[in-house]
Amino acid sequence: MNLYENKSIKDYGKNLIICRAGDNSLHKNWINNKYRNFDLLINYYGNEENKYIDDAKYYVMSGGTKYQEIYKLIEKNKFIIDKYDSIMLADDDILTNTENLSQLFDIFNYYKLDLAQPSLTLDSFFSHPITLQNKECILRYTNFVEVMIPIFSKNALKLCINTFKETKLCWGLDYIWPKLLKYKNIAIIDSNPVKHTRKVGNGDLYINLNVNIFDEFKYLLSKYNVNQYNHKYYDFIDLHTNKIIRKQDKNYKSIKYNSLLKSLPKDIFLNHTYTIYLKNMIESDFDKSAKSMQDIDVLNNICKCKKNIINNTRKKILNNIFLNCKNIGIYGTGKHTEKMISCYKKIFKDKNNVKIYYFDSDPNKWNKNFLDSIILNPNKINNLNLDKIVISSFSYQDEIYKKLKLLVNNKISIIKIYNNNLIGLNVFNVNS
Repeated sequence: MNLYENKSIKDYGKNLIICRAGDNSLHKNWINNKYRNFDLLINYYGNEENKYIDDAKYYVMSGGTKYQEIYKLIEKNKFIIDKYDSIMLADDDILTNTENLSQLFDIFNYYKLDLAQPSLTLDSFFSHPITLQNKECILRYTNFVEVMIPIFSKNALKLCINTFKETKLCWGLDYIWPKLLKYKNIAIIDSNPVKHTRKVGNGDLYINLNVNIFDEFKYLLSKYNVNQYNHKYYDFIDLHTNKIIRKQDKNYKSIKYNSLLKSLPKDIFLNHTYTIYLKNMIESDFDKSAKSMQDIDVLNNICKCKKNIINNTRKKILNNIFLNCKNIGIYGTGKHTEKMISCYKKIFKDKNNVKIYYFDSDPNKWNKNFLDSIILNPNKINNLNLDKIVISSFSYQDEIYKKLKLLVNNKISIIKIYNNNLIGLNVFNVNS
């Protein structure tokens, strides 16, 4: 692993980005402006000799996995920690620009952070809802920073670097680092978000490595005796006043949760992962034994907001399914369909004169009563003059869609209820 220095590129300051770059790296967007405050080091893991060598101040080719390779790189080139005050370890699927990254470093250094990350834009692929941008904050002090694009201070990197060599898939590192840093000076920077462009767990690494990620995760957390799993943020800096809002301040909880409601698009509450995160955060912040009226108002606001969104989303979905149709097929005869038809009847009552046929792949259900009809063999779909066939499933939607594409003639529309975007909650869940 020999590091090449491109002396034709000048030094841009005391900040460094190390990018693990594949053949589809987005890093060129990061350096599209010569006015910046960071140098770039590319660790290319592809097969094309010297690809990107002219893009960066430093360049090296190596295979392996991100954090193990960065560990080797820094161990062999210790000047990296000596030369730079702040070091970002970025994945190559991050969409942002030079100005945004420069401002990130400015904020990181101004607030004397030890570990941080930019928040993710709301159209990003994400794993952890806490990392999504809160547009009402400059930054939020937190107990969690993701491995995707962390920024370390010089001292924090020295404390954490030995953890890099312990994991192939890096699961668990983002829980270990905050503990090693005693949960101090750690933040998510909201004022300068970036977009994560690749589906989570969709990279070559997850496909090619024969590693049990959950075993590795459990081992690391056990080794470092980590027992904080719920993601939280505490104090935060208000975007409009530039003042820090502290947990002990009066009205802290109301300000915090109202800023969340104001900042985020309301349909994010349909995302199941986000809903669980919000519930955990509320439970950690609110005193269950003595909730004030202010606390109850915040909770009621969140619950009301979510209920309204679910009802409006149901109505929109049902409108798209049932309006202007005479004959509809519904594939799936479980609780999801029962809830969907119940909602349909409540919303539309007897206004729509639609004939509904029910289909299921289970032969044991065929010709048995279901709701106001019987369950049919899917092979009959093409014989009933249907306008559309609706996939009534949340968990198996894509699998069913592939089967129907092979079975159904081109005159019948196949309708998916759920989109592959931020909206991830089953709105026809029996408990919703």
